[in-house]
Amino acid sequence: MRFKPIEYLKENEVLAENIVNISNQILLRKNAIMNSTSIKRIKALGFKSLYVKNPDEEDLLEEEIKDIINPAIRKKAVYDVKECVDTFFSSISKQKQQLVFGDSGQALIDTLDQVSESLIDEILGSQDLTISIMDIKSESYYLYEHAINTAVLAIMLGAKIGLNMNDLRNIAIASMLINIGYKNMPKEIYAHSDNIMSV
Repeated sequence: MRFKPIEYLKENEVLAENIVNISNQILLRKNAIMNSTSIKRIKALGFKSLYVKNPDEEDLLEEEIKDIINPAIRKKAVYDVKECVDTFFSSISKQKQQLVFGDSGQALIDTLDQVSESLIDEILGSQDLTISIMDIKSESYYLYEHAINTAVLAIMLGAKIGLNMNDLRNIAIASMLINIGYKNMPKEIYAHSDNIMSV
């Protein structure tokens, strides 16, 4: 199977993995044959890439894509982080208008701490420390999915060098916060591949 950007997808290619939304609902099933309608639908849903079957390799390799993180836990983590970040930015906006300061930052950290603990438990309990970082992302959740992937990689590296649980939680939270910092930045800036000064 191959990871393929949507713009290179062709009719009659076969989907190798289910396409799911943030609630883990299947939008398009594995083994679906791509046609112009399904390709347009995938683009409209904001997906930028997906896995397709490679007929030349099917006889040699029929291996499922396995990830160190259970897909349900990954989706829940993305959903929890998105909801919490949206609440955080909304309450910050209200606080600015009312010139009042609250504890919304602590709620954000508490949620990120819970997410990091679930990721740590999943990673440390896994027999196979390999990760598929080429997962299927939708544009609307990209920052949050990327934040979770960054946290997973940070936890794996931290576990490899022997960090304790508290340090693993801290690097997971920090790696999620770095990515979340892009939330209010215009897409033209964070998605730009050239010199940032040219934007």
